Amino acid sequence: MLRLNDVVLKDVVSYHSFFSKQAPGVKGPTIEKFLKRFEYNAPLDLYQVVDLEDFNLFFLDFFFKIFPKNLSIFDRQAANIVTANIIWSYRSWRHFKGLPCRGQRTWSNASSCYRSNLILRDYKKKNVRKIFGKYGGPEQKICFLCEYINYLWKSQWFSEWMHSRKWIKYTLKKKKVVFYLDLYATSKGLLGNLRSDAKGVTKKKKKMLTGHVGFDQGFTKIYLKAKYAVSKKVRRKLSLR
Repeated sequence: MLRLNDVVLKDVVSYHSFFSKQAPGVKGPTIEKFLKRFEYNAPLDLYQVVDLEDFNLFFLDFFFKIFPKNLSIFDRQAANIVTANIIWSYRSWRHFKGLPCRGQRTWSNASSCYRSNLILRDYKKKNVRKIFGKYGGPEQKICFLCEYINYLWKSQWFSEWMHSRKWIKYTLKKKKVVFYLDLYATSKGLLGNLRSDAKGVTKKKKKMLTGHVGFDQGFTKIYLKAKYAVSKKVRRKLSLR
C-alpha cells in the first residue's frame, strides 16, 4: 500500500495500477499524452512502490491532486478544466504563464495557445451561465470578478473579511439605511475604506476595504435578481451600482 497526502491508496503497486484504480476515465491514449508532454521515456509500470522512496513523488502527487476521487459530476467538472489546460496543451499552458517550454521562446506556438484560450473561454462561459443565469457578457464578467475578489479576501485576509461582514450586519440593522454595493468598483478592486476604529487591520488594508466584501458565495446572483426580474421598460431605467 502507498500512503500519499494522508490517504492510503490500496492495491496500488505502480503508476499503472494508480491510473486504473484512482483515476476514472483515464485510458491508454491519455497516459501516452502525459508521457509525451512530460518527456518520460520509461513506462509508468516500471516504477514500483518499493522504489518510490528514492523516486521523485511529484509526478504521482500531481495526478492525485488533479484527478477526481470518484465519478461525481462536480469533481469531473473540476478536473476537466485542468485536463483541457495542461494535458491537452501543456505547451500552451507554459506559454500562457510566460514560461519557456523545451528551450523555446514564449512567443512561439501561438496557434495552439489561441485554440487553448478559446476552449477555456467557452468552458468558463458555460460555468458562469450555470451559476448566474443567462446574463449578458459584461454582467457575467463583473459577477465573476466580484465573487473572486470576495473569496480571495476570505481565504487570505479572513480577519479583515470578517470585520467587513460585521460592519455590513451592523449597518443593515439601522433604520432608514440604504446599502449601496458598487459591483463595477468591486470588480476592479476599488473597495473603499474601513472604519477608523478597526482593530487588527493594517493601515494599507484600511484604505482598500469596506462593506464590499464579507458576503456569502453567490451574493451577486441575489443582488442582480431584481434587475432581471422586472419588465424591459423598467429594466432600461435600472443600472448596476
